[in-house]
Amino acid sequence: MRKENQPIVRRSLLLIVAFAATACAPAAPDQWTKQEADHYLNLQFASHNADASKGIVAGIAYPFAVHSGMKVLQQGGTAADAAITASLTQIAMTAGATVSYAGVIDVVYYDSASDKVYTLNAAYNTVKDEMDPLTIPSPGEPSGRTALVPGFMAGVQALHDRFGKLPFAALFRPAIWIAEHGMPFSRELDSWLTQSKDFIGRLPETRKVFTKPDQQFYKQGDWFRQPALAETLKKVAAQGSQYMYKGDWAHHFVEAVEREGGKMTMDDLASYQAMWTEPLRMQYRGYEVVSLGSPNYGGAIMLDGLKFAQTVDFKKQLHYSQSPDSLADIVQIGRAALDKMNADFVPRSAHSSAIIAVDEHGNVASVLHSINTSLWGSTGIFVDGVSIPDSGAINQRVILAAGPGTRLFEGMNPLIVLKQGTPYLASSAVGGGLHQVTLQNLINVLDFGMDVASAVVQPNTYGAMWTNDRIEAADSGFSTTVLDGVRARGQQIEVVKDYAQTGYWVGVQIRPLLVHKLGGATNQKIPGFVEGY
Repeated sequence: MRKENQPIVRRSLLLIVAFAATACAPAAPDQWTKQEADHYLNLQFASHNADASKGIVAGIAYPFAVHSGMKVLQQGGTAADAAITASLTQIAMTAGATVSYAGVIDVVYYDSASDKVYTLNAAYNTVKDEMDPLTIPSPGEPSGRTALVPGFMAGVQALHDRFGKLPFAALFRPAIWIAEHGMPFSRELDSWLTQSKDFIGRLPETRKVFTKPDQQFYKQGDWFRQPALAETLKKVAAQGSQYMYKGDWAHHFVEAVEREGGKMTMDDLASYQAMWTEPLRMQYRGYEVVSLGSPNYGGAIMLDGLKFAQTVDFKKQLHYSQSPDSLADIVQIGRAALDKMNADFVPRSAHSSAIIAVDEHGNVASVLHSINTSLWGSTGIFVDGVSIPDSGAINQRVILAAGPGTRLFEGMNPLIVLKQGTPYLASSAVGGGLHQVTLQNLINVLDFGMDVASAVVQPNTYGAMWTNDRIEAADSGFSTTVLDGVRARGQQIEVVKDYAQTGYWVGVQIRPLLVHKLGGATNQKIPGFVEGY
């Protein structure tokens, strides 16, 4: 080839690659019809269960986020691509209140090509120079010391690098569209902002995110845009996750945390790595249950619960909603599993989102991402449109146990259940009672033979939330006779109102012999959505 022609050939190849990437990229919301975009932006959570024959996305997430993931499946994306897209979009739609690009993510993934289950840990790292974690301020006292090294974006990159098919940048398009185009400021955001104005208005950069040109805070129904976030997401989409660990965003993050008294450095961010870990596995009544291994402990709690459950033959008993004996067994099993853990490691008040996706090729993703703190965290730091959780404010003892510069222990519990070696059920849960609600729904499906839509509407207990001797139960579904029967067996039960700090579950069941082989369902007491095709 003549030397003078080489640049032309290279440019032609780049154009071909760019065209191919665009051709296989999922349609962004700006390419949807206006009716479609408006429908999902304004859709309330009416579809908590659905069946599908090819692909499905189910999530404790907004309909627009779930639909964005489903569109990825329809464009040939993998379950990993769909779960990433839905998760990225969900964060933009919450304005970083309950989940964050500076949060954490855990994944359990079945890859049909290798016929294996893989587990990914992208939890927080502790700060290397934080030598006295017990003095980290508690919630309500703003401090940069409460910020931990985030894992979410590194985890997203690692998941895509291994199991993604569509271009990485394409998966950001719905989230960027939400941030740039805008969305109605929802009732939830209005309520959250009302609760949080004291610290949201504390710093100029954060206040700018949530105020209109007239300096008034956004209210329900206002059109809400996040231009700073849109620019950050565009840069991550173009440059990869390293933009948040070694690029300009990382420098801005360290500077913001240092101004607030934090000890994080660029080395903390640059050295962060998402971890592919060894899964935990156990056999349970003819099924194999696969969850996260160390340094996550949520999988261990879940599998310990199932080990205790194996000692009870639930199939010979009435369902726990009808039987004091069965309910007492469920309560004690959940208690025994949690009691094996140090009380310091029991999940604190946390906000999370769960996404499950199954694609046409049989790949399955079970994802949980979280900020593990209160709404936005009470420090109120935003960096280039990204909320910075104050997760250290409620995890001082866990940070001490982990040590400086190491992966933080955490209790998330996404899992996949195999039947004869192939996926049968994918499950995840959020909330303070996530372990109890997961255990109860696994028993509903695996022991009582329910489908996920039937399982998820059963009443639940939520464990010893505030004391060591009292179990909380939802305020509907358990009869007085059943509850009194459990109390007669020596177990205290307090009935709590809906939307207390409880557990919320999402599941997808794979049934290959049925026409609609995929069934998904989410708890109806929390925003959730299921969609398939």
